[in-house]
Amino acid sequence: MVCLPDNAKIKQELNQKTLNSNQFAVVVMSNEDKVEARKRFQTLLLFSVQEAKGLEYENIILPEFRKKRQYLNSILSKNEIDGVDPYNKKLFLRISRGIYVLNPDLEILVAENQWMNVYDMMFTEKMTCERNEAIIKEELVRFYQQLEEQREKARAKEEAERKRRMEEWDRRWRW
Repeated sequence: MVCLPDNAKIKQELNQKTLNSNQFAVVVMSNEDKVEARKRFQTLLLFSVQEAKGLEYENIILPEFRKKRQYLNSILSKNEIDGVDPYNKKLFLRISRGIYVLNPDLEILVAENQWMNVYDMMFTEKMTCERNEAIIKEELVRFYQQLEEQREKARAKEEAERKRRMEEWDRRWRW
């Protein structure tokens, strides 16, 4: 999922991509929202959520109200591994406040009686709380190394400036 900024240029690019394409569909909450969406997108593939159920498109465009962080976080939190929602699908693991990843134990049926881990299917490393902490530690180490390098450069620059001023002072006040 990619959330794009809400600006005229992006909307124009999306409209161009949807214009004559069967790869892009626009999904709105209700039939009433279609009127507003038709003003922005000149596509025939405009559906309400109910109409889009069961359809598959390579690219789905959701209007701004569906992209708000609060809305997304509410959907994610309802499907947390440790969530208490009665309809919880246990799809996501919350790494920290507002940051979710796919459930590391999530498996998909790929053949009869053969299940495969989602991360193995994506050929990527499982993201767990421990892995997230390791990434944060690596970033902190890198940050402190860069900070120390910048401090060294600043010290060297200050030393060079101090040396230049001393030479200037010696030259001016030499008897």
